[in-house]
Amino acid sequence: DACQSDHRILPYFDLPFQHASERILAAMNRSGSAEAYLELLGDIRSAVPAAVIRSTFLVGFPGEHDDDFAALRRFQESARLDWLGAFAYSREEDTPAYSMKDRVPRRTAAARKAEIEDAQRPITEAALQRFIGSTQTVLVEERIDGDDLAIARGYMNAPEVDGAIVIVGGQVQAGDVIDVSISAVRG
Repeated sequence: DACQSDHRILPYFDLPFQHASERILAAMNRSGSAEAYLELLGDIRSAVPAAVIRSTFLVGFPGEHDDDFAALRRFQESARLDWLGAFAYSREEDTPAYSMKDRVPRRTAAARKAEIEDAQRPITEAALQRFIGSTQTVLVEERIDGDDLAIARGYMNAPEVDGAIVIVGGQVQAGDVIDVSISAVRG
């Protein structure tokens, strides 16, 4: 409701699901399930059609077996998140997971991270297609020296983690807030 009634609140949701296997979520001391997460995503998308949703997944957590990873991949395909960051578990002293057994080999965790990232590319590209032909208010972050280009961010781009909008032409400067027409998605 707030996103729809107050223009100061942007419809960008960062929901760090971390995983979709209930067994791994419990090991992480997190509540939730793939079904509950999908229901939440449906509720957000119904209430706020312009919603952009980002999440993060953590692969390679101690005890993550092939079936747990398969559950995460199924969730990824069903969730159709606009943006997604994937991280491989890194053992840190003084954390509850540090002493957990059944550690996932680093090579396996890295391969799972790469698989998540590869699978997300077409999902994100498809999600961004909805902006083609629209006019968006953006914040110009920088001009590219020597080119007639500038880099900007719209409500759908969190700084430093999501893509950016490239402005071609115009006399814009960093800090300008302007309306642009989105003509294409690249990558």
